Amino acid sequence: MKMINDDVWTESPITGKEHVLVEHDDKHGESKFDISSGYFTNEYPMNYKKYPDFNHEEMEESMPEIVKNLKFDDGESYWYPCTIQSENGVVFPEGTPDDWKWCFAPIVPITPEQAKEMGVDEETFNQKIDMDSAIRYDRFLDAVKNINGYSLGDIELDGESDK
Repeated sequence: MKMINDDVWTESPITGKEHVLVEHDDKHGESKFDISSGYFTNEYPMNYKKYPDFNHEEMEESMPEIVKNLKFDDGESYWYPCTIQSENGVVFPEGTPDDWKWCFAPIVPITPEQAKEMGVDEETFNQKIDMDSAIRYDRFLDAVKNINGYSLGDIELDGESDK
């Protein structure tokens, strides 16, 4: 582990790089986010050795299939690819376990007419995820650069600067 500007970083079990940001909170214990792979884990409930009675299958019932299928087991905890949403878009994994990408899809306004066509209340639903304009990326960091408000700084991946 190393400290950078009061942040704790550790090695990723997925990439082997020191790109895992470690945080602590009273509810979930240690939370880890691997910025090089886009995967995350929490001490509670994902550390199955520490919490063997937690029902992970029940937790996964509400997850998209691709997220469940891409689960990574480090021998102690489960790691899942993350989904990030902001006002301007969403980043998520898309595809099959053998052929998947990180997808950035913008969030766009819908007109009252579109809401009516979609059969939704226009006051409640005034935006949609625009999959027709979605962009797919091989790397999480490339996809997340599209999200307003997210800046992961200048990160070295595989010897190339990620600016």
